[in-house]
Formats: sequence, C-alpha cells, structure tokens
Amino acid sequence: EVLDRQLSTKTNELEAARQRATELQSQLETANAAEEDLREKLGGAESKLVDLSAEKERAEARIHELVSGHEDAGKLMSELAEERAEALAKVQALAERNAEAQSSIAE
Repeated sequence: EVLDRQLSTKTNELEAARQRATELQSQLETANAAEEDLREKLGGAESKLVDLSAEKERAEARIHELVSGHEDAGKLMSELAEERAEALAKVQALAERNAEAQSSIAE
C-alpha cells in the first residue's frame, strides 16, 4: 500500500513535469516566433533607414545645386532645409525603432 501511494505520487509528479515541459515548449515556440517577427521588422527598418539616408543625401545635393544656381537661394534653402529636417526626423525615428527592435531581440 505504501509503495502504491509512492508510485501514484511519483506518477502524478511525472505527469505534472510533462505538462510543465509542454507549456515551456509552447512558450519557447512563441518566443522564437516573436523573435523572427522582430528580426523581419528590424530588416525592414534598416532598409527604410538606408533609403532615408539616401534621400537625405539627395536633399543635401539638391540644396548645394540650387544655392549655386538660383538667385532666390534664401527661399530655396528654407524649403530644402525643411525637407532635410523632415528626412532627418524620419531617419531619427527609424533609428530609434531600429534600436528598440534590437533591444527586443536581445531580450
């Protein structure tokens, strides 16, 4: 009778351990899927960052071109500075999102 109770207790403990292992496996799979999703988002954010950096360079080249070639350089500089500021803000926002995604992946 004592052995039956011990066997029953060990069987219950083993079943509980199996259930916990199943739960942990499920959590691991969920975490792996989330990591993959974050890696994809990070790749997209990095691509956008490269595009925006190129846009910024084009805006700077355009500023230089317009300043050297137009009489109303002050107005054009102002407009282009606004464009550049917008591009820089986009680059900064993507850099922040990129950092957040990398931080999330690290976790």
